[in-house]
Amino acid sequence: MSDQQITPTRLGNAIRRFEEYGYDRYRLDTQVLWNELTSVAPEPAGKQVVAARTNVDFFVALLYGHGAVALAAYASLSSAQADRPVLVLSGACLLALTPVWYHAAVAATDEWAAAVRALVNLGRKPLAEGLGLALPKHLEDERRMWQLVTRMSKRPMHRRPTRRSSPTGSIPTDRRADRSLPAADTASRAGVRASAAGRAAGPGERPT
Repeated sequence: MSDQQITPTRLGNAIRRFEEYGYDRYRLDTQVLWNELTSVAPEPAGKQVVAARTNVDFFVALLYGHGAVALAAYASLSSAQADRPVLVLSGACLLALTPVWYHAAVAATDEWAAAVRALVNLGRKPLAEGLGLALPKHLEDERRMWQLVTRMSKRPMHRRPTRRSSPTGSIPTDRRADRSLPAADTASRAGVRASAAGRAAGPGERPT
C-alpha cells in the first residue's frame, strides 16, 4: 500500500489494506468492479464477507452508541431532578468502554480482510468469464487485462448519438463511445491468446 493510501486512523488503515488487495495482487480494482465481482463470486465467499463486515459494524455501533449515551447522561446533569452520582458514574463507564470497542473493531477486520482476499481469489475467474474474457495463465498478462477492464469501466458512457448514413438509412452511433472499444478488445485478445497458448502447450510444457 502506498503512502497516499494511508488514513489518519487505525481502523481506516485496517480496512484500506484489503480494499487495495485486488489491485496490488492482480491490478483488479475491486472498488470499481465490486458489484460485478460480488455478483459472480461463489456464494459462500460472499456470505463470509457479509458476516465478517457485520462483526466490524457491530463494534463500531457499540462505540458510537456508548458515546452518545454518555453525552446524554452528562447533558442530563443540568436537570433539577437528576441523580448526579449515577449519571456521572454511568457516563464515565460508557466512555471507558469506547476504546475497548474501537480495538475490537480493528481486530475484527482481520477476518474481514481474509474474506475479501478469498472473494477476489475465487471470484476473478468467474468475473472474467462473465465479461466475456479468458483468464490468462500468467500473472503479468492477467494484471494487464484487469488494468484495461478497469480503465474501460471508469470511462463515462456518452448518450448523445450522432447519425451516419447506411444502405438502409441513417443509424444512430456514438463515435466517442466507439473509441473505448479497443481497450476491451485488447483485454479480450490478451485473454484469448493466453488461453490458446495454454491449450497448445503439452502437459509438461509452459506456454510461451
